[in-house]
Parts: sequence; C-alpha cells; structure tokens
Amino acid sequence: MARNAYMGNDPPTDDLPDSDMDLAKSLEEETASRLGQEQVKTPGQVHIFRAESEYLGPLPHPEHWAKYEEVLPGAADRILTEVEKEGAHRRQETEHRRRIEEHFVRSNTKLAERGQLISLGIAVLSLVGGGLLIYFGRPWGVVLILASTTGLVSAFLRVVSEKRREQEDVSKDIIPAPPPSRRNRI
Repeated sequence: MARNAYMGNDPPTDDLPDSDMDLAKSLEEETASRLGQEQVKTPGQVHIFRAESEYLGPLPHPEHWAKYEEVLPGAADRILTEVEKEGAHRRQETEHRRRIEEHFVRSNTKLAERGQLISLGIAVLSLVGGGLLIYFGRPWGVVLILASTTGLVSAFLRVVSEKRREQEDVSKDIIPAPPPSRRNRI
C-alpha cells in the first residue's frame, strides 16, 4: 500500500484509506484511555500515542510475576529458586577464577625471584672464577669477566629501556599542552 509523504500540520484526509484511519483512531483512543488522558477530537487529524516500557533483570517484571503465579501456582517460587541457584553458581565460578589468578601470580613471582637468584649466582661465579684465573696467571680469565659483565650490563639496559617505553606509552595517553606561543593567544 503506497502512501504519500506529506509534511504539514494537517495530513490530508484522503492520505489513509478508511480502514487505516479507523485503525489509527482506535489505537489513539486505546492509548489515551491507558494513559488516562482525555481524547480531544479535531476533525481531519489523527493523534497516535506510543508508550513503551523496558524492564531488565534476572526476575520477571512484578506484573508478570503475578501472572506466572495465576497460570501455574508455585511457578514464582520455582523461578526464584532457579535464579538463586544461578547466582550461587556464578559466585562459585568467580571465586574459583580469583583463586586460579592468585595462584598464577604467586607462581610467576616465585619463578621470577628464582631466575634472578640463579642469574646472580652465575654472574658472581663467573666474576670470581675469572678473578681466580687471572690470579693464577691464565689470561683468558679476562674474557670470562668481560662476558659476565657484558651480560649484567645488557640485562640492566634492557630493564631500563622497558621502563622508558612504558613511561612513553603512558605519556601518549596524556593530551600535550599547546606550545608557549599559542598559549598566549588562547
């Protein structure tokens, strides 16, 4: 059914067929009676009201709650029991997830501490071994000392550069101030 697009206060009466006009008027009367409004009749005009409501939640809307109980006595109690079971299950899942995350954090921290201690031990042994080799007249002890200090310095520089990158990433999120020459004009 094709309708003409009409922009104006009073739509033409022949724009809608009689059946559509009757439908629009009955919808207008029904909506007005639901909202407790008085119907103002104006010849040639059709007023259509639209009312919506939305309800979100784990339980049915209170109006629907009573209807469930009317249709099937005890249905409201069964629905409430299921919602409570689901809530308890979600709490258990959340608690389990938190325990697993805490376990991973603790184990990762322990692994990092062990790695640091092992690398410190290796570095100390290399330095002491290199010093002993030099003391006993072996020239390649210098190579051992240089290799261990190079490893320590490279590890230190890697940590410093990672911290610098993190600070740059954080500073990118901050909006920079305008240059001084533009500040005076603003």
